[in-house]
Amino acid sequence: MVVVGLIAFFLFVRLSLSVERANPAQQIAEIIHEAIGGQAEQVIGHGYERFQAFVTCIFLFVLLNNLLE
Repeated sequence: MVVVGLIAFFLFVRLSLSVERANPAQQIAEIIHEAIGGQAEQVIGHGYERFQAFVTCIFLFVLLNNLLE
């Protein structure tokens, strides 16, 4: 259920990307990206960009599973 929800959310964000008028879903995705990127840079250091997508996926999966319990 969590995986399907995450895929649906990020597909919606991807299909509605806009530079001029960012919708709330895009803003939430950007906030998550920046927050995880900042943490990954502090923990991993140089070259963190390579792992940022993986770390974000794991973080969101664990967070949402814990919130659903």
